Amino acid sequence: MNTRDKLQAPLRDTAQNPLEATAKFLRIFFSDADGLDDARIHLTRMAGVNRRTIADGLAAIETLLADPPEEGALSYLVAVEANWPLDDPSDQGAMIWLLEITNLIRDVLGNSQTGMQSTVTTEGS
Repeated sequence: MNTRDKLQAPLRDTAQNPLEATAKFLRIFFSDADGLDDARIHLTRMAGVNRRTIADGLAAIETLLADPPEEGALSYLVAVEANWPLDDPSDQGAMIWLLEITNLIRDVLGNSQTGMQSTVTTEGS
């Protein structure tokens, strides 16, 4: 195994579990953001360096939303891992926020990647 494979192995392992991969992605790109514009800037910078990281995060979120985990997990992801307060802190509110995030990520990637497409809009986003 070469050095590159050794460095990428943990990423591949995490990507196999969409809950863990989503949590990691949200911690990295949203937990310290001062809003969606700040998160977009961070995502755009990373996409300029490594689009795959962003695309993998999108895939993890979409996989998670397609087969939601046990009750409370989505609201925990948003409140704790993303450090993001919601008006509706329920799993349903978290799902709506995550769908909005998938749209933001697709916009950053500059394409319409296949997967769950949402037309969800909420006030204040």
